[in-house]
Amino acid sequence: MIKYPGKFHSREDFCVVIVDDTHKYSGITKEYVKNQADYTIQNCVGMNFDVYVTRDEEQTLKQLQYEKAVVISPATEFLYGEQFFESIKGDYFLLGHLLDMGDAFYTLHPQCYVVNLKLLEVEIGQEQHCIQHRQVIPIRTEQNIHDWYTPLEIEASWKVGTYNHKLHGYNAIGVGLRQGYKILSFNEKQRSLKNYIYPDGTGIDFIHKRHRFALTELVYNENTGSDNLPIHERTTLETVVLPASGNLYEKLGDENTLFIFYDHSPTALENIKSKTKHINAEYHHIDVIAETDDFIKIIENRPGRLYIEMSNVFCFECTTPFYSLEYRKKAEEKLISFADRFDYWIHFDQRAGDIIDLPYWHY
Repeated sequence: MIKYPGKFHSREDFCVVIVDDTHKYSGITKEYVKNQADYTIQNCVGMNFDVYVTRDEEQTLKQLQYEKAVVISPATEFLYGEQFFESIKGDYFLLGHLLDMGDAFYTLHPQCYVVNLKLLEVEIGQEQHCIQHRQVIPIRTEQNIHDWYTPLEIEASWKVGTYNHKLHGYNAIGVGLRQGYKILSFNEKQRSLKNYIYPDGTGIDFIHKRHRFALTELVYNENTGSDNLPIHERTTLETVVLPASGNLYEKLGDENTLFIFYDHSPTALENIKSKTKHINAEYHHIDVIAETDDFIKIIENRPGRLYIEMSNVFCFECTTPFYSLEYRKKAEEKLISFADRFDYWIHFDQRAGDIIDLPYWHY
């Protein structure tokens, strides 16, 4: 088990457990999953959730001291900041993709489920085919999330039945029913706040659509990162290098400063250009991760004191699926070495290099 603690503090309400199942994936799909999972760690840590990466789901859950654990596959990604975690607050034992598997009882799909650790006193239960077991027969809602096997909720009946297979989550579901605990399925809103890549590649299309959106429509008119810059806003700067987003150009430099705006998005560049015609500025369409050497050539040999703002360029949800963690780290280190060599200021909101202990899927 590897622990990645929250960035500034550790929240007590939720932690995130990533159960490494990348052995189910192959080829380019596996690379997408690994790259996305690396970002998920940093995304959750940035929201101050402790993250645990494990290959032993049961032993890890036994050791945790939080209110609830959000257990996911590396192929699951949370969308829109903390909205998923806000949506799953409440009083229940289990919440997840609850599936009615007929003679195989019920299962929790391993892509994502939430368990109340204060009530969990047994193992979740792992898959064992052709093993009969006795369970309370659930009473399920007639209404489904989508197909017949996705009830909104289940509760215990007075009957006991024999089932022919044990699937993931069977034990916790069975005990929860006997104890009268609330067992729920994710609703439509909760489902919409995450994305999952299936082993057959379903779900990758979302990554490409998001990337296209980032290139053609997405603009940030306000700063989304830290305001704790390594320099005072009144520091005299001859050159300021900024991504084409936010409004730092209003806070740094003066009328004599050269502003160099860069971005991988033509849309973002056009947006910032329309707002900065009154200042001395250059605009460069470039992918800093893929074209680090070219980026360095743009900013080297510039006059006077120089400040470089990298924001979250090396840890951006729309681009990280397309680059390995190793590649992002090497590009980032090259840029930092360049800045150090010339004694330039450089600032990151998030760095690829923040992940020091590599997750299991890298081995």
